[in-house]
Amino acid sequence: GVVCVCAPNCAETLELYMALWEAGAVVAALNPRWTEREASVAMRTVGAVVVVVGAADAGTAASAAAAAAGRSCGLHVVAFAVARAHEEPTVPVPSSGHMAGEVRVPVQTAQLWPSGERASMVCFTSGTTGAPKGVALSLGALGAQGLAKLTHCGFTAETALLQSAPLSHVGGLSSAVACLMAGGRPPGAP
Repeated sequence: GVVCVCAPNCAETLELYMALWEAGAVVAALNPRWTEREASVAMRTVGAVVVVVGAADAGTAASAAAAAAGRSCGLHVVAFAVARAHEEPTVPVPSSGHMAGEVRVPVQTAQLWPSGERASMVCFTSGTTGAPKGVALSLGALGAQGLAKLTHCGFTAETALLQSAPLSHVGGLSSAVACLMAGGRPPGAP
């Protein structure tokens, strides 16, 4: 099924994405700036079965809008714990095994990003020509984007990514994927 995720740029969000992919789910990343109406339209468009929001953001407009939209669509709303930049996680996110424990370990590209073409991620367009449209991406496509950025940006195992683009956008996600492929530290990792 499709799981909508509205969460901040942090290592836990990447961990959640990978755990959902490993479980066979399709992740639909919601833009944290959307209103309740926009999030609701996206959830209905992709046929979501559940919406996940970051618990640390529970009081923010983004999280409240996503949660309200999920409830209006009849979905279960699940909050997961994310660390603030200066804190350790208080509740571990279900581990996919790729980032359990230490974050700074080299990642096997073939393990995380197989060449399969099954839709695994839905990223939405900005909506400049109307309502945002969902674009389905495979893990193979995300891997190819990550490799292109890895080659272009020269990320290494010493890279600590300062993520300004949202993980709900393909540009931000492909930068995080490239950093992980190089064995670097993802956004928010100690």
